[in-house]
Amino acid sequence: MSISEEEETAGAAEARTVSAEEWEREPHPSDSLRTFGAVVQGLREHAGISRAELADLARFSQHTVESVELGRRMPDEDFVERAEAALGNTGALRRAAPHLSRGEVGFAAWFRRWARLERVAVSQSTSECRLVPGLLQSEGYARAVFEGTIPLRIDAELESRLAARMERQRIMRERPTVPFSFIVEEHVFRRRFGSVEEMRELLDHVLEQSAPRNVTPQVIPVEQGCTRAPNEPWARLKRLRGEL
Repeated sequence: MSISEEEETAGAAEARTVSAEEWEREPHPSDSLRTFGAVVQGLREHAGISRAELADLARFSQHTVESVELGRRMPDEDFVERAEAALGNTGALRRAAPHLSRGEVGFAAWFRRWARLERVAVSQSTSECRLVPGLLQSEGYARAVFEGTIPLRIDAELESRLAARMERQRIMRERPTVPFSFIVEEHVFRRRFGSVEEMRELLDHVLEQSAPRNVTPQVIPVEQGCTRAPNEPWARLKRLRGEL
């Protein structure tokens, strides 16, 4: 993944749009998020400023301010620092921020920074030898992966993460000028996850996702050694599908 300075600036603006806000919305806010939001609102009202005014001072959208105050969004470091400065530098927000915890999230906490970078990258290259990349997984395959992950997840969390993964795949359609490159070992597609029908669904989904011109797919055949660069396009997947 590579990010230009121009794209990073543009991405920062994009991250303040409603669609990006919905991307990062917490599906099930925790009590700490609601409490933090109430503190932000209390400080803002004590300062006598509106949400729109705080948004201007903190250089975030009014939607972001509202989402944080209502406990719907985990504030990032920039929000905490800018809101702290805009609300009198009491230190309350800085002290409270380290104690925030998420509810049941759509993305794993460790993955959220990657997801934000993914939205502003000028290109993305993925090499995989264990699982089908998340941007290419079918719903059935993704569910099987989540269900087989240790520690086990409760149903609500599993469904939340599954929905987030499927939603994330829109990025390749919404950013048609960004190159996406996938290099995947053939045995990844031969490893059975679910029924034969679900594997056919996976291969169909991968072929559909990789159809746009900005997506470059390659498969490393099982008989190929490690000394040559992969040169097999997704056409090999069609043969694999025919073998099921």
